[in-house]
Amino acid sequence: MKYVSLLLVIILAVFPTSAFAGCPTQTPYSAGGFYWYEFDFDTSCATTTGNVSTATLSCYSYPPGYYSYPGYQWNYFSGSVDYQMTVPSNVYSNFSASVWVEFSDPHSYSGDAISATVVAMHNTTVTHMETIFIHQGNQGSLSCARFDSSTFTASAGDTIEVIMNGQTYYSDATMKISTPVVFSTYP
Repeated sequence: MKYVSLLLVIILAVFPTSAFAGCPTQTPYSAGGFYWYEFDFDTSCATTTGNVSTATLSCYSYPPGYYSYPGYQWNYFSGSVDYQMTVPSNVYSNFSASVWVEFSDPHSYSGDAISATVVAMHNTTVTHMETIFIHQGNQGSLSCARFDSSTFTASAGDTIEVIMNGQTYYSDATMKISTPVVFSTYP
């Protein structure tokens, strides 16, 4: 039994649990002379703090179809959700990030708020930091609104991080952000 326990400790030390998740999923695409990679995260890829829980965002798309996006919702009080990826080799150096947001606050309270920020780092130096969006209760509702970052550059081995923060003072406010999608595009 001691051998099995020791072996498990060694395996977890060499291969942390996040390594098994395969986060994010990388898929190549091309259309009309454009080429890109899409990095899709799952909720299991996130590190969370505070009072957040997994959720589903429901969106309509064109061509007609119905999609459900996985994500997180902010419950009473505050919390954060953090997604990180290491840029692999053999992808394009132009990156951007997108999220979808659902927001409804019957109190229209400015203190109910969520945001998402993308950060790119080379070693420990921040090379790009951008707030993708900030939305407060007094700004109205959002029904699966898409928010995109600007384009930034990153190289193999760099870290791209999407950080989502929120706070809510009313339990009947709906504040949800999808898992992010990171794009690597050419040119």
